[in-house]
Amino acid sequence: MNYDETFTYNGLKACIAQPYQVEVLANNIQVSSEFRKDFNLWLGGFFGYKETLPDGEILVAKHLGTMTMNLPTFIRLKQELETRKA
Repeated sequence: MNYDETFTYNGLKACIAQPYQVEVLANNIQVSSEFRKDFNLWLGGFFGYKETLPDGEILVAKHLGTMTMNLPTFIRLKQELETRKA
């Protein structure tokens, strides 16, 4: 997860949940690291990625001082808050 240190809301730092690759080469298959990297890139392009969190969902962990969301939700939240300031 990546943190956006510049964006806080009510004292909570924004944490962006990264999408995960739908298919990857199994670890028990013996291939070179270069082949694994290239093949996993191909698999990502073919099968795609899935969001860890659904759009619009924000997980708040006040004890950690963070809020976690996917990138599309982060962009919409940031835009909404900026338009309210104007």
